[in-house]
Amino acid sequence: MKFAIIGSGAIGGFIALKLHLINEEVHLIARGKTFDVIKNNGIKIISENETIEGYPYITNNFNSIGVVDYLFLTVKAHNIAEIGPKLAPLIDKNTSIISTQNGIPWWYFHYTNSKYENLNLSSLNPKGIIDSWIPKSQIIGSIIYPSVIVNKTGILEHIEGNRISIGKIDNLKTKSTLDLATILNKAGFKTRIQNDIRNELWLKLLGNIFFNPVSALTNSTLEDIVKYKLTNELAYKVMDEAYSIANNLDVKIPVSISKRIEGAGKVGKHKTSMLQDLETNRSMEIEPILGSVIELAQLMQIKTPYIETLYACIKLLDKNNTK
Repeated sequence: MKFAIIGSGAIGGFIALKLHLINEEVHLIARGKTFDVIKNNGIKIISENETIEGYPYITNNFNSIGVVDYLFLTVKAHNIAEIGPKLAPLIDKNTSIISTQNGIPWWYFHYTNSKYENLNLSSLNPKGIIDSWIPKSQIIGSIIYPSVIVNKTGILEHIEGNRISIGKIDNLKTKSTLDLATILNKAGFKTRIQNDIRNELWLKLLGNIFFNPVSALTNSTLEDIVKYKLTNELAYKVMDEAYSIANNLDVKIPVSISKRIEGAGKVGKHKTSMLQDLETNRSMEIEPILGSVIELAQLMQIKTPYIETLYACIKLLDKNNTK
């Protein structure tokens, strides 16, 4: 199969190398310093049990690849509007587009058969502009669980985890989804196809909405936050607000808040994506993780004082960090 992966950070590079090493045709799209580093040095992943490396094809030209079978969008949510107009040469009616972003994705309210059908949140998809670039019927949602960071030398460090959940956003079981799961499993991931990817999306968001901003605001790892009594107690309050919104959307989150907090603590000394972005002076994924949830809460007339407090603080931190 032919893959294009847009976004060569920790997750994009991790997936690209894994697929490359099982001889799939992988085209990694990058720019700037990252492009130069991977072009010259390839990708190297260090994990607890092994070190792997290779040279997947890399380009900075969207027009040099042609149509692909699978297009992974591993950029941050706020970068999709930037790359969207460049995607056309990669996509035909048979291309599957895999979203990997944290938080609420732009496509969330397509195919929901709810009163919010086709709702476009202004924090994610103003005026539905992303839908003009990415056909909604071809989107596969995904939840990426591996914890991977890029260290100061540009090497990827795989901290833990190899699970990926996928599912068409229209909840249909298709050959392209089944084939993708088979390929990802062959590459070493534990891949599951979900009946409704939105349920598991909220499971991950339940943790992200608290641990991401708090880790950046306090310069702390997941383990630190869970072990400290006051932040542990705050986690319950923030997650309870998020739970109320999920319930209003008829989402069935498969674990309790206490189990979600306990699971985060077991990850250990992991730096969240927001903390990593803070340390490298990059913009953080604030709107899909917090802003979109607040927008939904206001639409539903649900009060979210704890989430709104975190949102205000992390927005100011991001503003000062990216001046």
